[in-house]
Amino acid sequence: MNSMVSTVRGILTLSRSETFDSPRDEAKSDLKVLSVAWNQVCSGFIVGTNHGFNVYSCKPMIKKSISRAPHESGFKVAEMLFLSNLFAFVGNGYNNSEYPPNKVFVWDDYRNCCLSELTFKSEVIAVKLAREHVVVVLKQNIYVYTFNNLKVDRVIETLMNPKGLCCVTHVESKAVLACPGFHPGQVQVHDLRWNVIKFIKAHDSAIACMTLTLDGSLLATASTKGTLIRIFNAVDGTLLQEFRRGMERAEIYNVAISSNLKWVAASSEKGTLHFSLPASTKFIVGFGSENTVLLVGIDGSFRRCKFDHADGGQMVELEHKYFFSLQETGNTMVGGV
Repeated sequence: MNSMVSTVRGILTLSRSETFDSPRDEAKSDLKVLSVAWNQVCSGFIVGTNHGFNVYSCKPMIKKSISRAPHESGFKVAEMLFLSNLFAFVGNGYNNSEYPPNKVFVWDDYRNCCLSELTFKSEVIAVKLAREHVVVVLKQNIYVYTFNNLKVDRVIETLMNPKGLCCVTHVESKAVLACPGFHPGQVQVHDLRWNVIKFIKAHDSAIACMTLTLDGSLLATASTKGTLIRIFNAVDGTLLQEFRRGMERAEIYNVAISSNLKWVAASSEKGTLHFSLPASTKFIVGFGSENTVLLVGIDGSFRRCKFDHADGGQMVELEHKYFFSLQETGNTMVGGV
């Protein structure tokens, strides 16, 4: 744990590059991004659009693996399970009778079939996938399903959760879920195997975003104030480290912890914890291999940047593309997780 605290050295910056190219002719002019989400290890991401969904892999370079356009309403929520062919979707709008927003569709793209439809009385805000669980987030309840039979394992109550905040671990040795508690600024951490619950007072104001490390040992949080990122021991709730993003309030979009537990990054309307951008679009941030940071924007942009782990300073941009313009390489994502 101390290695993470001592290794984080301050602000890394990304130089302001030229304005990113607008969508090219080969992309649909009316194509809109409704959601973007990393897979569990940032080796790929899925984009929900107003027509369907696209899946991209990031190693070694970004490429489009799957593109589907089943209807004109699209998916407001799209999630993927590692680089397998298993996905979860929620439709965009009640005027879409085939894919309404109160249903979760668990989809096997290899077999081209829906494995299950999970129906709820209210709108689904978010969905999270793990090896053992499908987690469905409503405004004040979270339903945890066992993946192998899609039966309800438990229902968790929360305070109002309009952003659908929730995160789950993705390793065989642990099954941990974190979500808002019953009071603003509170997080509840559930050990799904041992039925142990820990409540953590993370902030004074409401939680804006949170993430768990892959092994479920660390929890990172940010509040709606947006000035501090806090790192907790997810098991006992101990505050381990606090990072100041800035003095001014800012909306934090998401926060990520590197797999080696040495780096933290957070994207916001002001930029990020470890690097700064032009704040013209909303990004989600994740860590790649060999000291790289990956960003996916709702404007259709993808960026891969390398940072100096020893001295910090300005980041080097390695890749910068408009992902809708990429040609599909074919579905090569068959296999386990």
